[in-house]
Amino acid sequence: MGRKMKYSFWDETRYNDGRTDQRHGLDFLEEAEARNNVCECNYYEAMSLLECVAESLGETITEQVDPSKPWRSLSLAQRRMFAQAQKSEGYKQERLEGISSDFKSNFKIEDNTLLSSTSGCIVIPASEFVQPDEPSSTVQVMPSFLGALQIHLEQDGSVAYEMPSVVAQGTYQVSVRIVNVHRHQVPLLVTVENPDDDDIMVDLYRIEVPYTMGEWEYTEPIEINLVAGGLLKLSREPPCWGLSMKDIVLANRV
Repeated sequence: MGRKMKYSFWDETRYNDGRTDQRHGLDFLEEAEARNNVCECNYYEAMSLLECVAESLGETITEQVDPSKPWRSLSLAQRRMFAQAQKSEGYKQERLEGISSDFKSNFKIEDNTLLSSTSGCIVIPASEFVQPDEPSSTVQVMPSFLGALQIHLEQDGSVAYEMPSVVAQGTYQVSVRIVNVHRHQVPLLVTVENPDDDDIMVDLYRIEVPYTMGEWEYTEPIEINLVAGGLLKLSREPPCWGLSMKDIVLANRV
């Protein structure tokens, strides 16, 4: 099982003037809590820049406030303030600012369940793809901490979904619930194949993928013309980082 944080330590050559010394678990825990309680940009501006000044002045890393290392001590004080603070109210909402409140209020999610509400919202679980025929190394299906299943796309992994019978022909705001841990992401390429009498109408769209810092978020909704029985395909151009998806939301039919 291992020791609790207050009893844990390991050798770390970056501490205390470069000689081999120990970093203790509580110091690591405080840093982890500080990083968790604020968004990355705030941590960088208030904490990391102080550490950069300390590094440039030759102040080595320490776990305790040291009068001979004023900049390092200031960074430790700031880190402790972050670690002891409650997670800011706007932390999880910062990257949802572009999504209209109407869109977010018009649906609810129930794990792996297709929903149709009076607002015309439909939720398609990401694991319910019809192409490819089965999971692979680039299209992985796995249990989700949110419940039920999620998928993970690697490199050129792509998936396609058949629009269910509850999708009345029309224009929908389409958003995808995603999570990723890489700052630089490429867009989701959306190909829609809608049957039109004896022909197939093909439309192309792009969904920008935000950097979610490991949090589940919805992409900015885009308007897509859909019809029951049509195919909605999601793909990306390599090279690209891994991307996990929970569900696809069709809302605000007009």
